[in-house]
Formats: sequence, C-alpha cells, structure tokens
Amino acid sequence: MTISATIAVGAVASILFIWIGYPLAIGLVSLVVRRPLQPDYVRSRHRRVSLVIATRDTQSAIAARVANALDTEHPAELLEVIVAVDSGAPLQGSPAFDNRDARVRVVAGDEPEGKAGALKCGSPGGKPAMY
Repeated sequence: MTISATIAVGAVASILFIWIGYPLAIGLVSLVVRRPLQPDYVRSRHRRVSLVIATRDTQSAIAARVANALDTEHPAELLEVIVAVDSGAPLQGSPAFDNRDARVRVVAGDEPEGKAGALKCGSPGGKPAMY
C-alpha cells in the first residue's frame, strides 16, 4: 500500500469515527451513566444570583438600572446587585443611592480602567472601595 493510500484510508477512518463512532460511544455512556437533569430555569430559581452593573453613567441612570434589576421575579433574598463604577465616581451622598435596598452594593475602582476594570472591582476577588 502506498503512502497516499494509507493517508486516504486514515482520513476516511477518522471521518467515519467522528460521524459514527463518537456518537455511538457517547450514546452508550449515556445509557450507563444516568443522572437526572433539571432545566436551567428550575435550578436558577433556587440559586443566589449576583448581578454586576459595570457603569460610568450618571447617578440617575444608574438608579434606573438598579431599580430595573431589582424588579425581577427572582426571590428577593437570593438576589444581589453590585454596581461597579469605573474610576471611583463620587456616589456617596447621592440622592440616587440614599436609602437604597440592602441587596445593592456599590463599589468603585481606584483608577479609570474601563469596563474590564469595573467588572474586576465588582467581582469577589477584586479590591473594591465600598460606599
């Protein structure tokens, strides 16, 4: 058998395995390993959700976004809204954030870093400045 014939047979065998062999192998594994599957919408109703709003908007726009985020059907005790403000915009004492819901946490970065920096300071591993 020539080299080109060997390569052609190998290519055909690979394609047949991908199209037929792999799906059959996965089907056999699924028959042996059974676990109950729940749809995402069922699981998400019982999980804690942290919604991060990375923003540089005005305080009134941020307050509207937070109000919209809090107006969901998700159970209130399982919802947290983190407002990650880029570049430490002055939000302290703002009428938009006075008497805010206990589920809302406002954090701000030290330097202007854009959306990625705001998301980083809003994440659990970030080093936010709390307001």
